[in-house]
Amino acid sequence: MHDHPSETSPRSLDADLVSELLLGMRLVGIDYRRIELAEPFSYSFGRQDDLRAKFIFVARGRTALIAPGGEVHVMGAGDAALLPHGGLHRLASSPDNPAPCADLTALPSSTICPSVKEIRTCEATPPEERVVLFSACMDFDLGSMHPLVAMMPEVMRVGT
Repeated sequence: MHDHPSETSPRSLDADLVSELLLGMRLVGIDYRRIELAEPFSYSFGRQDDLRAKFIFVARGRTALIAPGGEVHVMGAGDAALLPHGGLHRLASSPDNPAPCADLTALPSSTICPSVKEIRTCEATPPEERVVLFSACMDFDLGSMHPLVAMMPEVMRVGT
């Protein structure tokens, strides 16, 4: 249990409650990816029947995350998104890009360590012009907190 200061704003109290919720979650079956892309790009990520949660962090550049329900989230360096329900979504250099040209997870990858793979589609692009993303796919082992996942929105974003 965490102590809360006697004078907290509603916003800081919300952040504390979310922190406590996340501390209680156990993540299992985590697969990590480091992804380097060159503009323009548009890739599908996940499957319609894949209910594992997805996490995306933008380390450099910008990307548009098109959620399973079609909502567009433009993300820049330092932004992160959690898709607690998983599902098929799309990563694109612009929300106006056409339909996905490939499944991102089907692209050639190299193993960095046992649970981390690297996907690089942009060898000819200078490193400073590449979009760099980190992603993770995972299951939540929530025990008695299992109903909370159903109450979570499709996308939970943290922006800088």
